[in-house]
Amino acid sequence: MSGHGTTAVGETIRLNGIPIAIGTVRNRQVGGTVDAAYVQRVGTNITLGTTIEQNGQNLSSAGTTAAVGTTVNLAGQASGIRSGRVTAVNVTTTNPAGVRLTGSRASYFSQTGDSGAPIYVLSNNLRRIIS
Repeated sequence: MSGHGTTAVGETIRLNGIPIAIGTVRNRQVGGTVDAAYVQRVGTNITLGTTIEQNGQNLSSAGTTAAVGTTVNLAGQASGIRSGRVTAVNVTTTNPAGVRLTGSRASYFSQTGDSGAPIYVLSNNLRRIIS
């Protein structure tokens, strides 16, 4: 998940405020080219999968990269499925908390609540996550 969506290693992650624990943050980094947290699943009360909630399509386990001009898709919790093109790579920006991040920029619309959403390309009928 997105690192900025967590507060610290050891934090319990819950499903949309429901009191069911999904996992525990085991590692977290926000800075450089990384805004991610590794969350270890706890228990068996939640089944994790590869289905995109907004359209019922499956994500491939194979990742890929995307060059400038590549069509990419966002599957955001707030925005739903949005498409755009990669407009720049190796872009450095500073987030509102003052953390510098480096990554790619794309032309799709997103909004608060889309953080950590899968960004993928459709290639040979596979939805490959952008790494």
